[in-house]
Amino acid sequence: MNDPTRLGAQAATVFAAVDQGKALLVVPAIVIAELIFIGARGRVAVDLEKTLADLARHPAIETPDLALAVVLAMRSATAIPEMHDRLIACEALLRNAVLITRDPLIIAANWVTTVW
Repeated sequence: MNDPTRLGAQAATVFAAVDQGKALLVVPAIVIAELIFIGARGRVAVDLEKTLADLARHPAIETPDLALAVVLAMRSATAIPEMHDRLIACEALLRNAVLITRDPLIIAANWVTTVW
């Protein structure tokens, strides 16, 4: 995130735990795809190469490929209307992980545990 002061308290705590090596952060491939998309549209300045290098260098961050199991799990995530958000939520669900998001539709779906 470009401005850490915009994080919710719980999200900031999670990121601090990741930085201290006390938690694992999973950044799904679809999140990288979204960065490319919003960068190309000019909505946010994205230095993709730097971002990828930073992610790869951090010992407590994983960037898994999009797995078929995640795609197939989308069938039961119908409460989340947007495809990319479903994929992100499915990744969290299949990993039994908490999803860091402030997206009101994902939170309202109550389909996966979220923090912000």
